[in-house]
Amino acid sequence: MTLGLGYDWSRGDYDARPSRTTEIQFATLSLAYLSPELPLTKGAHDWLEIRATLPVVEVSGPGSVDRVGSFVGGAPRNTERQRGLGDVVLRGSYFVAAPRESWLPNVDVSAQVKFPTADASRGLGTGRTDVTVELGVSRRFGPFTPFGSIGRRFMGEPRFVRLVDRWLASGGVSWRLHEALTVGVLYDWRHAAQPGNEHANEIVAFSWWRARPGLRFGPYAVAGLTEGSPDYALGAQLRLDWNP
Repeated sequence: MTLGLGYDWSRGDYDARPSRTTEIQFATLSLAYLSPELPLTKGAHDWLEIRATLPVVEVSGPGSVDRVGSFVGGAPRNTERQRGLGDVVLRGSYFVAAPRESWLPNVDVSAQVKFPTADASRGLGTGRTDVTVELGVSRRFGPFTPFGSIGRRFMGEPRFVRLVDRWLASGGVSWRLHEALTVGVLYDWRHAAQPGNEHANEIVAFSWWRARPGLRFGPYAVAGLTEGSPDYALGAQLRLDWNP
């Protein structure tokens, strides 16, 4: 089992017209179950993870937010600060580790459902269910691990705005500096959720520090490269692993 705590702060106009800044804060609580006892291949290195995430979100500005979908827009509202429960997310991932002696990549297949638990009338979500499917690959070469993923997000249809299904892609590399410290950088691209808006393009620098066995801390920083991204964002995650 893994208990996770997270915080994310971002700021930008997100391609709003006219340009007006929206600031978003997210605090998340997640619980994950890991099962290494369901191998679908001959190897013994497969595992299945089921993760549920409960967010609390605060929005300051004219936008509405679906931070999981990285969408900001929707029904016009005033610029007062809104705070409340965000959209609950359930994610299932199946990981197949390639044999060490081969050059085949590790493969990660995942499906995610975002439930409309946030109050769309206050700009805290879209009020619709989204479904995302992704395929990821990675391979370790000494201290370096290049990785990448591609996916598709099927967007629900809110009442006040037209959204389109989105392609998602990312790629990067991590570097294990020490057995307790890993750093990395990735490029993240997401198709615009609204027709006519710019696609999101971001550079993310991240790290993971294992404070002690079973406890990990991961700060990160984001730089937006287009109007469809936040200008910048900061965040951190805390993960606690244990066997019940």
